[in-house]
Amino acid sequence: MEGGDPYIRALMRTISASESNVPRPYSVIYGGSHFSGWNHHPDECIHIPIGPNTGNCSTAAGRYQFITTTWEDQAKKYHPEQPKVLFWRPYRFDPTSQDVVVHRWLSNPDEWGVDLAALLRQGQVEQVLEILSPTWTSLGYGIETNSMSAYLPEIYAEMLDEEIALLRPAADPTAVQPAMVGQPLTTQAEAWDSAGVSDSPEGSSENGDSENGEAIADQGEDGTAMDDPYGHSPTLLAGWAEIKAGSEKLLRGLLGR
Repeated sequence: MEGGDPYIRALMRTISASESNVPRPYSVIYGGSHFSGWNHHPDECIHIPIGPNTGNCSTAAGRYQFITTTWEDQAKKYHPEQPKVLFWRPYRFDPTSQDVVVHRWLSNPDEWGVDLAALLRQGQVEQVLEILSPTWTSLGYGIETNSMSAYLPEIYAEMLDEEIALLRPAADPTAVQPAMVGQPLTTQAEAWDSAGVSDSPEGSSENGDSENGEAIADQGEDGTAMDDPYGHSPTLLAGWAEIKAGSEKLLRGLLGR
């Protein structure tokens, strides 16, 4: 998802850390397996083996572990692709839709009886987590505390720092910036990927999405991985070579050589 309130985005990532702390959170279902295809919520009821709801089943799925009924209720109000009046179809459950629905839901004070974003700006993250705990029980406060619950305020602070950093103006992409020795360059896209709120689907789907969402290394013309030990692109390496050659030529001219 692009844009949005950084305080709400950090909260979304904190919820995900507690609810779906796995490498491919957008396609995970309760119990840890994954669904394929983004056309609709998977609506698969999985047996609950432990906890206060032992013996029941859960349809929780996706990065925010929406149960089917909650997803349908919130998608009606907040989904970015509303169906035509006379032609109802299931709401897509792709990563962007999951993010947009949750962001809009959390941003609406009428839903929670309080402005969550304002509380977060006041540093009241624990109060916000308690307000949300009946909806996402893994946030703790006596309902369904898990191993992550005690660390969530700290996780939120770290996520917020990253979200704020992403808002800073990017450097001029046409300028050649020196890199520290041993430090690979990071593109803006890679920075968004590391932030954890995805713009692109993961896993397999009926729409030909990437199988695992992993980045592909730079390759040479023969298809093999580039040999540069720091991961610098061929274009950047060529630029550095030109700068070095120009500097040496200028120096020779100044010295009369």
